[in-house]
Amino acid sequence: MLQALGIDSSDNQGRIKYERHGGPTFRHVAEALSATAEDPPVELDVLVRTMTFNVLIGNADAHGKDLSLLHDPLGTVRLAPLYDTVPTMLWPNLRAFSAMRIDGKEDLRDITVADLVAEAGRWGHGAQRSARAARDLIAAVVEATAADTVPPNVRELVRHRSKLLLSRP
Repeated sequence: MLQALGIDSSDNQGRIKYERHGGPTFRHVAEALSATAEDPPVELDVLVRTMTFNVLIGNADAHGKDLSLLHDPLGTVRLAPLYDTVPTMLWPNLRAFSAMRIDGKEDLRDITVADLVAEAGRWGHGAQRSARAARDLIAAVVEATAADTVPPNVRELVRHRSKLLLSRP
């Protein structure tokens, strides 16, 4: 996203990838998608799911360099699949403050589906559509992490965080 938005990745001693150091916001990403995607509402749904996934797994290090755009041969632009996703909340010595704010909040422990929906509303994305995208993603990840092949600490983290995301207003 830094390159797509014309941000020099070496600015601010390389910390420009973080919103608090002048890096991109989710609104910047949404504006780029809205301006270039063939079907902006679909791509904004993907962005809502991206935010939701990072909050759900407790990934505080989801910054501007972890989001990219894909250009297909026909010129269609879409959000690239997620990469470099780490449940940083599993390590107590790592911070729980998101690299990109969601509805003005940084502490992942305080973010709810309502905050995700409010953030998407700042981009002009519909509340019902955003809520459905967030809830569907949560349900899919909870189901996927129920498998015996998933480490128990990851399974417990997702189960616990999903309840927090869905239970609080």
